[in-house]
Amino acid sequence: MKITIFVVALILSLIVKLLVEKNKKKSDSIKKRMGIKALEAKYEEEIGEIKSKEQIETFFKQFNLSEHWESFESKVRTEIKIDPFQKNNISLGKSKFGGQPDLPKNIDWFKENNGKSLSFIAQLNLSEIQIHDISQSLPKTGILYFFYSSEQEAWGFDYKDKDKFKVFYTEDVNNIERKPIPQDLVAYNIYKSCELNFSKSYSLPNWENDFVLEQLSNFEQDIYALLTYSDINHKILGYSNNIQGEMELECQLVTNGLYCGDPSGYNDPKRKELEKEKTEWKLLLQVDSDERAEMMWGDSGTLYFWIKRKDLENLNFDNAWFALQCY
Repeated sequence: MKITIFVVALILSLIVKLLVEKNKKKSDSIKKRMGIKALEAKYEEEIGEIKSKEQIETFFKQFNLSEHWESFESKVRTEIKIDPFQKNNISLGKSKFGGQPDLPKNIDWFKENNGKSLSFIAQLNLSEIQIHDISQSLPKTGILYFFYSSEQEAWGFDYKDKDKFKVFYTEDVNNIERKPIPQDLVAYNIYKSCELNFSKSYSLPNWENDFVLEQLSNFEQDIYALLTYSDINHKILGYSNNIQGEMELECQLVTNGLYCGDPSGYNDPKRKELEKEKTEWKLLLQVDSDERAEMMWGDSGTLYFWIKRKDLENLNFDNAWFALQCY
């Protein structure tokens, strides 16, 4: 009988202990969320939209990350922010999202291998952008065009899906015409015509980047994430705002024939050698889900176009790759 009472008391003691620990964790979690909320408000008030490297340094100083600034300063990259606004009758050749592309007269609307028309995503008139291209990575003139699967049938995991997107560049902006929308594209495959405003900005690696994880504690990573998160974020160059992890290695493996829709590509013996060149990949264009353009990528996701440095220098956009990530 005494043993039974002892066992019951021991079990009750353990239950109480577990409940106390659970409540403590819950309390700590609430405090952490409240702390992050307060930091978010402080960030909006004191930092806001990043338009200079000095703002990033200020962020590190004011948010108790100053001891890390020296390590992170060399990682800062320039980028070009895109702000779309709905407009009909956009002038021929101007930068835009959606609507109808202004392609060279001898170039037809791009299609998949099966004949299905791709959806038109964007055209970038580089003469409008070059003043904001601090890194001078892009051609100063010409137009870049971006198309993607109308049914969003590919995510970038498989090289067999190379026909599910197209990046095209022309230097001749005087021989272009507005192409009619193909009959096989239904309303939800056609995005709203938006003219684009550009501005220079600066960015740092996403919070889950290996370098960031090595440098910062868990709580510091939560603070740092404020700097790399934005509700709607269209951009050219800079660092990608990842939803499901970094994409440079994925681009490198997939474009060398390894399937990355499951662990097989990452576990392939070829990975070790191929991984050496993952840093050669750079973000070319990031297009977020955005009601203004009536674009929705998966479940509120983002579409990314990538290119290797040498290919960009040589204007070889046929070797570009893409990825779709969503929540």
